[in-house]
Amino acid sequence: MEFPYAPQGYPSVVEGKAAIADYIRSYPDNIKLREITVDNVLRAGETRIIEFHVASTAVTTDRDFVMHYVSIIEVANDLIETYRDYWNPLVALEAMGGVDTMNRMGQVDE
Repeated sequence: MEFPYAPQGYPSVVEGKAAIADYIRSYPDNIKLREITVDNVLRAGETRIIEFHVASTAVTTDRDFVMHYVSIIEVANDLIETYRDYWNPLVALEAMGGVDTMNRMGQVDE
């Protein structure tokens, strides 16, 4: 997985099943997903471009927010080879109380 707009302290690349599982392990402790809506899917050969948005609630602040994503997924032999995720991390950080709060929660390495 690649995160071209990862905030400082977060990885821009996570490789392998175990590393991805570790990366998302605390997700449910911080964000409650309410609804995922796919807005558009484009296919060009083995590449998929998916536009979607996710309505969520930040667990620590109880603030609702909506994240918009564009994901570019490259597939080979029906397996994902690359998943490039474009989103604005500041939306989630703000809903969770800002970067200072995330630093206190240990989510961002300084």
